[in-house]
Amino acid sequence: MNLQRTCEYCFHNFGVFCTAKGFGQAIESDDSSCELWEIRERYLARLADTAPWSLKKPYENGKLNQKDFLQKLEQDSKGLPVEINLYDAIEEVYGIDQKQIAAILGVSPDVVGYARSKGTVARRIPHFSNCLFIPEEFFHSFTTEELPAMELCFEEYKKRNEKPEDLD
Repeated sequence: MNLQRTCEYCFHNFGVFCTAKGFGQAIESDDSSCELWEIRERYLARLADTAPWSLKKPYENGKLNQKDFLQKLEQDSKGLPVEINLYDAIEEVYGIDQKQIAAILGVSPDVVGYARSKGTVARRIPHFSNCLFIPEEFFHSFTTEELPAMELCFEEYKKRNEKPEDLD
């Protein structure tokens, strides 16, 4: 969804008047945004509902403030890579939660929680990378641009962890 910084979606818009520029100031044009633009609540709610999971999840969990959410939403709508939390991506792509990630890695959920919030400790990266079939560089920085590669990692993970069918 494309973020539209126009008068129509501005908190200061009261029909034909703009209160940001002074009470009773007539709106001259709705073609472009001004530096006083502030998002309307209903528009923000709609954007949050339709945002990609990679932005919606951290915003709804309070890990992304409104300003950063809107900035990243603009980046995404322009096709630019947006940095996202690797562990959110693992949960989404692999379809598992933090406890399941911890079980795969052979660590406690607290270790995964720490890695999620502070970054993966350098000494754990090779092990985590090996267990999840994720390149080590993803643990340093991960963006929406790498999501297709993460899906390939998951396919490799599934293939390597397939259980052979029972032989009769």
